[in-house]
Amino acid sequence: TTTTEPTTTTTTTTTTTGPQEPIQGDVDNNGTVNAKDLMKLKQYLLLAASKDTVPNGDVNKDGNINAFDLVHLVKILLEM
Repeated sequence: TTTTEPTTTTTTTTTTTGPQEPIQGDVDNNGTVNAKDLMKLKQYLLLAASKDTVPNGDVNKDGNINAFDLVHLVKILLEM
């Protein structure tokens, strides 16, 4: 007679995703759009905060961070 031992095989799958597109209106890039984004953008526009506090400050995607982005962000927040 022949005896065979059972074998176990384990497979591990790893999925890597690239950088995700920032959420429109998420000025501080924390994953949510809220009043904090509005406050940070206002502070930046009033020269009370540095540009690194608003990494996604170009809300309307025109290449500039300005009052038009603030208006666009207000519209986004009102539609929520």
